Amino acid sequence: MNPAGDKLHEIDKLFKQSLEKFVPEQLGESWLLLQKKYKEKRARKLLLRIYAGLLIIGIVTSIYLFLKPQISEKLQTHSDIQHQTSARTKFPATSTEKPKTSFNSLPEQENETTRATINLKQNPDRVNKTIVDYTYPNSLQNQNIPENTHAKTLLSYSNKSILIDDKEEISYSIKIEVLDTTINSIYSDYGPVINADGSVLYFTSRRPVEIKAKNNKTKTIETENIYMAVKDSKTKKWKPAQLMPEPINQLGRFNSIIGLSNDGQRMLLYRDDKYGNGDIYEAILQGNVWSEPQKLPEPINSKYLETSASISPDGNTIYFVSNRPGGYGKLDIWYCTKKPDGTWDKAINAGSAINTAEDEEGAFIHPDGKTLYFSSRGHSSKGGYDVYKTALIHGIWQVPEPVEGLNDMGDDVYFVIDASGQKAFYSTLKQNKNTEKDIYEIKFVKKKEDNSPKLTLFKGEVYDKNSKEPLEAQLVITDLTTGSVISTFKSNASTGKFMISLPSGKNYALAVEKKGYLFYSENFNIPEHAGYKEINQTVYLDPLKTGARIVLNNIFYEFNKANLTNESMAELNKVVQLMNDNPTLKIELSAHTDSRGSDEYNLKLSDERAKSCVNYLIQKGIHSNRIIAKGYGETQPIIREEMIEKLRTEEEKEQAHQKNRRTEIKIIDN
Repeated sequence: MNPAGDKLHEIDKLFKQSLEKFVPEQLGESWLLLQKKYKEKRARKLLLRIYAGLLIIGIVTSIYLFLKPQISEKLQTHSDIQHQTSARTKFPATSTEKPKTSFNSLPEQENETTRATINLKQNPDRVNKTIVDYTYPNSLQNQNIPENTHAKTLLSYSNKSILIDDKEEISYSIKIEVLDTTINSIYSDYGPVINADGSVLYFTSRRPVEIKAKNNKTKTIETENIYMAVKDSKTKKWKPAQLMPEPINQLGRFNSIIGLSNDGQRMLLYRDDKYGNGDIYEAILQGNVWSEPQKLPEPINSKYLETSASISPDGNTIYFVSNRPGGYGKLDIWYCTKKPDGTWDKAINAGSAINTAEDEEGAFIHPDGKTLYFSSRGHSSKGGYDVYKTALIHGIWQVPEPVEGLNDMGDDVYFVIDASGQKAFYSTLKQNKNTEKDIYEIKFVKKKEDNSPKLTLFKGEVYDKNSKEPLEAQLVITDLTTGSVISTFKSNASTGKFMISLPSGKNYALAVEKKGYLFYSENFNIPEHAGYKEINQTVYLDPLKTGARIVLNNIFYEFNKANLTNESMAELNKVVQLMNDNPTLKIELSAHTDSRGSDEYNLKLSDERAKSCVNYLIQKGIHSNRIIAKGYGETQPIIREEMIEKLRTEEEKEQAHQKNRRTEIKIIDN
């Protein structure tokens, strides 16, 4: 027996009984009992919270383990592009100023597959299968890359894609190859742009350059600079890329090329100021020297972000990317058109067919003037940016389609393609061994001629006929149906070279003009569905001297009549301008026929046609004593009848007769 213990047990029993009968009013000031009750209540609440927390953690852990593979893939395939996209920090549309940022290289996009079969997007009507075969270029198999650099292994692969639609093979084979070390380096190389025939390539690179410091010592810096490579006309291989000099590349800032005109004489650059605010700049090639880049005016540039741009084939429209208000979300594609007075009209959003709530980037308008290539995170993107194309038909942008055989789970962006539609370039990461981007060349081998771009590429050089020196001349493109000037260009002052894209579906007049010379004219009547054609021609301009003559290739008459058609007015107006610019000039305007028909009929018809032209000039204010009308009939053929008879096809013979049917002017006094 333990009397003390029994007593304590009894006291404890009585305390519990009293506590069960607890009434606050009867307790009075018994704070010890209140405090004990309060602590017990808190303990119960804390225990409940612990139980609830453990339950939530268990649920979240289960969900994470279930979704872990999907989350990992999503994070990998949607890594942000840092150069020319995400690196140009995007900000809300409500922001009133641009971000303070600078460029970075593109992030690594892993791809553990070195040899694989990839199934493209499927639908019930089309079966797409792409076989990818990776190989090391011979020039790089033994290349030693320092361990302490951002090393990357340059690879190439062929990608043969056969697309079957309604049981008919309609597509092309596609081959994608990484460009070798004449272009790519062990550093990041990206953002390729080309001229229309793909003979010149510009790109941006983060490879180090040496500069002279103030103490006259050299130091190496790693920044963004623009490089240029030219394709050898004989070997068809790229010559080693060269660093562009000032003013294109400027020390102490990031330099990035984003666009190039078809003739390669207008360059668009992205530049940020000392605060990191980015805008679009333009430089003009003057002979062999580029002008100081000038910031394009509003409404192309704005207080928001403009990242990339492309020039239309006529030079009068610029497509660009911006996150300014009024779009469909984030980065959108916009465009501005030049007005007759040379200023830019308001910026217009390309619309919901192209733009999505996600980012669009890398707009590139093809030399055909109606096919737009761009990259998007929206639409049906496989992951990150995919390359799409759309066409402007009757003023409406069609639903964009992915460029089949090209897109993968990485960021595919800044795609450019030449006028023929057979060679393209873009920059991307293809292997997990790479930590920097490379530039790839894509070759499309089309299965059908009707898949080719609808345009004619007219290129060549302009020379003085006597000295054979290259000339900087003005090339004027006119729509003969409307009589309106479509665009004007200049040949290069140092080389005389020019390149003009003429989209199918118009009747064009081309005039090559220079003060002190007779102008040269050419006619391009290109049907709507005419496929790709390339014409290379040397143009010789004749100085204004007695005896010089030119053919007016854009003078047209009604069939077997002397009546001028409306399409002839633009050419005759060029003659009026020539006469007004040279008040002492006297000319003979002559008309010629082919050999078909009687001599008498042809002589009379040609004489009446010459008089029709002279009468038009007189009506435009040219004095009659400065012009002589002369009809020669068939007496002065360019191609003689015996040569025409030797031609194999009727088409060739008709073309020869057309050359003989012509109108000319000859200087008889100056």
